[in-house]
Amino acid sequence: MSSLLEMMPDVVMKKILKECGFVAIQRLRKTCHTLRNFIDDFPPDPLITEVSIGKDSERITLCFSFSKFFPGDFSYLIYQKVPYGTLLKDFPNGTFLKWDHQKVIKNMHPLHVFCQDFELLLRGQKSIIEFFKIGFEYYNSDNWEQYEDACGEELWEKLENILPEKPKLKVKNLELIIPDQEGIMAILPFLDEKSIESLKFIDAIGTQGERVLNIEKIIELPHWKSARALTIAEFSVSAPIQNFFHFENCSIYLESISIDDINLIKNNSQNSPNFIRFAVNFNLKINEHSLAVRDCEKFLFEKYGVPYIEDGRENTWFFKKDKETVLNLLITPYSIVFERIRKERVPEGCSIWE
Repeated sequence: MSSLLEMMPDVVMKKILKECGFVAIQRLRKTCHTLRNFIDDFPPDPLITEVSIGKDSERITLCFSFSKFFPGDFSYLIYQKVPYGTLLKDFPNGTFLKWDHQKVIKNMHPLHVFCQDFELLLRGQKSIIEFFKIGFEYYNSDNWEQYEDACGEELWEKLENILPEKPKLKVKNLELIIPDQEGIMAILPFLDEKSIESLKFIDAIGTQGERVLNIEKIIELPHWKSARALTIAEFSVSAPIQNFFHFENCSIYLESISIDDINLIKNNSQNSPNFIRFAVNFNLKINEHSLAVRDCEKFLFEKYGVPYIEDGRENTWFFKKDKETVLNLLITPYSIVFERIRKERVPEGCSIWE
């Protein structure tokens, strides 16, 4: 006998599903073939707000949460490799201490089970995902190539096939913990460039700036040009400093910096109406960077005079910005930071330079 839900007109059924959260819809989908087919043919927007994917050689983790309209709807999944297939652990709605939400999926690799679930999760997603993170959980460079061959390239290829082409997935804040530029290019071009506001790229090997991230392909993407904030951590980058000037908030590692670059950053920071912060960091293990910082300090001292000294080691100069704010230039032993601050934060008696 057919249920009342199965007999509902399509328009009514769509309205009912619109009021349900993702978890409720997936439970409903499993009740009968008719409802499953309807949900698959007309997938409602699950209103996902956050997605986080983690990957190591033994497991994949998937965490996702939903709109404020469904405040209890979020889940944490672990896809664990076992000799006979995949052990799936599901911690719905924060039940992290309960181990009864688990099952074994025989003769299937964790990556394949994850991909099936992730594709189902994204089906129907039209609203913007506030935060999207993919991270390799690995911090040892000794056998990186062996690790990458085991679980890296296949994951990127699978995600390329899962991410919808039309319409592209809308993501506001993207964070990728990756080994190289190719990992970024496997994800970023498949996202909607108009929705991107911030980009964060972190070296999966974690060498504190010793490895260089090539970005010649990335900077050609419309996503690079439309984003307002950028963070590149652990990697150093080698590219003309002007490639970063359109970001309102920027933090990068550089192999080196010149006096000319310092002047370019200063002038751009003063003239850009939306500027917030520009931080240049240096590898803590390379002494040459400390020498470069001291050369910058010497240049600024000769041109603008004695800086304001804070905590005995941080030199600060202040420059004109607009009626309400000034440009604060802070130099530490391993960083040079330009930041827009309000005039009342300038210590009494300090000069404000042109």
